[in-house]
Amino acid sequence: MTIILLAIALLTQPHAQRMDRDALQAQRQGTVFGWVRAQGSLEPIPFASVEVVGRTANTDEHGYYVIAGVAAGPVTVRAAMIGYATTEVAVTVPEGGSARADLALPTAAVGLEAIVVSAGLGESEGVTAGPPPVRIDAATLEYVPALAEKDAFRAIQILPSIAAGSDFSSALYIRGGSPDQSVVLVDGAPVFNPYHLGGIFSAIDPDAIATIEVLPGGMPAAEADRASGVVKVWTPDGGRDRVRGHGAVGLVSSRLGIDGPLPGGRGSYLISGRGTYFDLTTKAAYELDLIETPFPYSFTDAHLKLAHDIGRTGRLSVAGYVNDERIHTPREVEPDSRTAWSWGTRAASATYRQPLGASIMADINLAATSFDGDFDVVELQDQLADTLFLGDITMRDVVGSASLTWYGARHRLTAGVQLDDHAFRFDFLLGVGQSEAGDPTGDDFGGEDLFSGLERDDDLTTFAAGRYAQAIQSLRDEESVLASVMPYELLVPAEPDVGFTTADDVVLGVEYGSPDTRLRVEGYVKRYPNLAIPPLAPDPVTVSGSTQSRSRSSC
Repeated sequence: MTIILLAIALLTQPHAQRMDRDALQAQRQGTVFGWVRAQGSLEPIPFASVEVVGRTANTDEHGYYVIAGVAAGPVTVRAAMIGYATTEVAVTVPEGGSARADLALPTAAVGLEAIVVSAGLGESEGVTAGPPPVRIDAATLEYVPALAEKDAFRAIQILPSIAAGSDFSSALYIRGGSPDQSVVLVDGAPVFNPYHLGGIFSAIDPDAIATIEVLPGGMPAAEADRASGVVKVWTPDGGRDRVRGHGAVGLVSSRLGIDGPLPGGRGSYLISGRGTYFDLTTKAAYELDLIETPFPYSFTDAHLKLAHDIGRTGRLSVAGYVNDERIHTPREVEPDSRTAWSWGTRAASATYRQPLGASIMADINLAATSFDGDFDVVELQDQLADTLFLGDITMRDVVGSASLTWYGARHRLTAGVQLDDHAFRFDFLLGVGQSEAGDPTGDDFGGEDLFSGLERDDDLTTFAAGRYAQAIQSLRDEESVLASVMPYELLVPAEPDVGFTTADDVVLGVEYGSPDTRLRVEGYVKRYPNLAIPPLAPDPVTVSGSTQSRSRSSC
């Protein structure tokens, strides 16, 4: 018996010693956290690279970073970003504690050596894939080819995994999913039909974009209430040092914006707007007999954002978004009838972020979105109005979420809860007759699987898998000829007897990096176990009726 106890003691002693060493090492380590901002304006710099004694991390979309597992003692924190000068700051990391290191990066031109390009006939070079479809910032939008003016969605369409239905449409088809299977978030608020001019342009002012992040697969549960992809658009904070203005006059529209500090210097504001003048210019040309028919179409969109610091580390941001479109035919064009179509989106969001210590971030987000449309065609006969067609569309979405994110030395874990409330109503009236067009209903639905990732400091290996469920679906027929031109969606809750559209997604990627080369290869398998194909929408020209529905869901 004594021999057995002695053997057990000898076997367990190395393990106990390792545990003691690990515990001692953890006590001698600390955490560095803080914000990276632009010098002067103090606007957050998203996705900047931060390095501490060989350990690196990127700031998030709000310019915040956390690096855990840093050896205690004096350290140098270095931040770098293209277009800014590399900046360093020295801090002392306490044992088992944390140190805050905020960095302000001055702008700086990027110096490049001369590049010699040569080519010869008959030579064939292999075509390599482009960069992974992750992010596009405001500076990149300036250099992406565009139709008449720069456009956020057309810039996204050049990325791998994303395609356009046609050259006329800015709708996004992400890894085979239809546009209604991807959600567009503007400052955390989901936006219905973010398009202008029949889908030719996106309805987001390019001057009001800080970054665009695309998640084509392996979506975390907090982002995945659709079956295919997520497009997150973040507007910039305004400058905190002085008032700035910006604007542009384009072929299609003109833009004007202003930003500056809030009273007290602890916050900022941003106001940006855009509008077109098709109706005014074509009407003037019509009056001058330059054209036979004016084009009675106009659109506007606007962004508002307020950001304010709460306490030493908290941050509250409130954002609003509006877009409107209208077609009102003048009497010169249709003397015996009137066409008055107007539609648009209203969205608002409020986000509060509060670090709880150095390694935990708390996020609370509230958002509400509405899309409303009125489509009226009235025929005049003997000075009396005879209704030809009336249409009314309402789509609503209210989202509330709260989450906690823990930053470890090599991992990050997020847990939270989200409540999503949808409401839809479609009314169509033709003449005096009415017929029911259907009454889809929806039920409560559960959440999605968790996202997981694995990475190393030098090379990178990523893996993600999940099952996603979509509680709403479009009435648009993807096989229709107009589907590739008109991307607008009429959304309804999933039919109970059909169930939710579900998608299984597995993604595996590897990335190799050297000082002058970066190579990334990613493969995915996507399967739709239950692809709900809704009944075709009623033809508003030949069928009249009304339908309304409401669903409540949580994940």
